[in-house]
Amino acid sequence: MLPLIQLGQSAQASDPRLFPAEPRRNGTLPPALVGWACVFVGAAVLHAVAQASQPVAQWPPLSPPPAS
Repeated sequence: MLPLIQLGQSAQASDPRLFPAEPRRNGTLPPALVGWACVFVGAAVLHAVAQASQPVAQWPPLSPPPAS
């Protein structure tokens, strides 16, 4: 999460539409950064849901495998 905050703040500070006398915190975030953040958070949520829905493997197995 910290790299995302740092990336957002640096993009905001380097906004070319700001006048030199304006505070850097008045800059806007690029739309691509906002979209990337949404995809990143969405992927993390999907990963967490997928991990929670998988059965937990036990080792060693409780019973020996069936003989073939």
